Amino acid sequence: ENTGAENQLDAIIKNGKLRVCTTGDYKPFTFHDKPANNYQGIDIDLAKSLASSLGVEAEFVATTWKKLLADFTTGKCD
Repeated sequence: ENTGAENQLDAIIKNGKLRVCTTGDYKPFTFHDKPANNYQGIDIDLAKSLASSLGVEAEFVATTWKKLLADFTTGKCD
């Protein structure tokens, strides 16, 4: 029997990307480097490593602390 987690993993692999919601405002875990227009930090490095292990790309999705749970539960990010 498949669990929701297994189905989600299959979808991530099929889509070729791991969508990661991030606030980009919580150093050293996640921060948005506006001049370079990218995210950096410990959580970002971990997400990139996980995506690489899965053979997919990491895609970072901007969110806020207020919207984070809703974005996750509605499928905006994995």
